[in-house]
Parts: sequence; structure tokens; C-alpha cells
Amino acid sequence: MAMHATRPVIGIDTAKEELVIQHDDEKRHLAVDNNPAAIRQWLAGLPKGCDIAIEATSTYHMEITERAHAKGHHVYVVDGYRLKNYREGVGGRAKTDLTDAQLLARYLRKEKDELRRWMPPPKAYRTLQSLLRRRAALVKARTALRQRSTEALARGLACWAQSASSTVGAAHGRCSGLRLSHRKSFCVGISY
Repeated sequence: MAMHATRPVIGIDTAKEELVIQHDDEKRHLAVDNNPAAIRQWLAGLPKGCDIAIEATSTYHMEITERAHAKGHHVYVVDGYRLKNYREGVGGRAKTDLTDAQLLARYLRKEKDELRRWMPPPKAYRTLQSLLRRRAALVKARTALRQRSTEALARGLACWAQSASSTVGAAHGRCSGLRLSHRKSFCVGISY
């Protein structure tokens, strides 16, 4: 009977600043900065053909996902909702970066046959995704600018109204000592 060589299984919890990595066959874990240089260095030390489960977190997981796939590893991207349900199903309570990495490795080891390997999307899809993200950022910036300009306009109108009422009051005061016939000609153009 032939023995099948098992592929190393790795779970990676992603965040903006760092990746917490758990090798399923080892008791130790490590944290790696989530930047291209650190990811390249970590991937260079891995054996060929690992199975890697990565939690999808905003866009923070994309760098490690794309680089690991390019190196020939089998990558499985797991969304947080599915991982949360799996945690509840196995009775896990604590939620830390390390427990998430351990849970991802366990999930991949137990459920690998049910998961679909990650494949890079077509270039047109990535371009569209990038454009949509850029549009969302521009809409957000436009909304902020509109809000600030509305607030500035409101402050400007309040200042104008206050100075206008002061000017009208002063003009009215100057007019009050005049006879009625003179008052009308002196106060022309001032609205009360």
C-alpha cells in the first residue's frame, strides 16, 4: 500500500499590519509584517506545495494570497462569516489572531475536500474592482467636501446676518434723530 505524502497545512490570520501564521504540524506560530518584503522572505523559507488557508480581511489578504499562489502553493481564502460559524460549531470561544490562524489550519485540514482553491481573477475583473474601489473613495471624498462646504456656508451666512443686523441697527440709530422727511432719504437702500 503506497503512502501519500501530505502537504503542509498553514493557517494565516491577516490584518493591516501583520500576518499571524500557524503551521498545522508545529506547535509554534509566528507573526510576519504584512508588506511585500516580509512576505517574500517568509515564502522563500516554505517547502514547496503547501496548502494555505487565509482569512479574507478587506484587501489586506491579497498580497499574501497572490504571492503564495504565484509560488505554487494551494491557497484557500476563507471569509470571516464561515470561519465564525466553524468556530461556533467546534466549540471555540476565544477569538484572537492566533486562535484564528489555528482554526484556519484546522478548518483546511478537516474540510479541504469541500473548499475551492483560490485562483487569480482575470485582469479585467481586477481592473474593474480597482476602479470601483477608487470610485467609492472619490464619492466619500466628495461627500466630505460637500459637508464641509455646507458647514462653511452656514457659518458664513450666520456671520453675514450678524454683521448685517449690526449695520442695520447702527443705520437705524442714525436715522432715529432725523425728521421723518429726512429719515426716508437718509435710510434709502437699508432694508429692515
